[in-house]
Amino acid sequence: MSKTVLLIGTLDTKGREYAYVRDLIRGRGLETFVLDAGVLGEPVFTPDSPAARTAEAGGDSLAKLRENVNRLVDAVRADGDDFDLILFG
Repeated sequence: MSKTVLLIGTLDTKGREYAYVRDLIRGRGLETFVLDAGVLGEPVFTPDSPAARTAEAGGDSLAKLRENVNRLVDAVRADGDDFDLILFG
């Protein structure tokens, strides 16, 4: 029985890095299962469990989470206190 490594990440912003790690793990003869937790955009590659499924498991829709992120960004920008907004993936 082959072992499986679970990778949880934001594939919209860090997809290339997760693909690299996934490929390294597979190269060692292990299986991978990739769960996408990104809410900013589309993933760089197709995960085993897409962000929409992750959002629904948390009780929300991906569309609603993306809307909330956009509102947060707009609110910070509208504050006018010279904030630099950095979104980390």
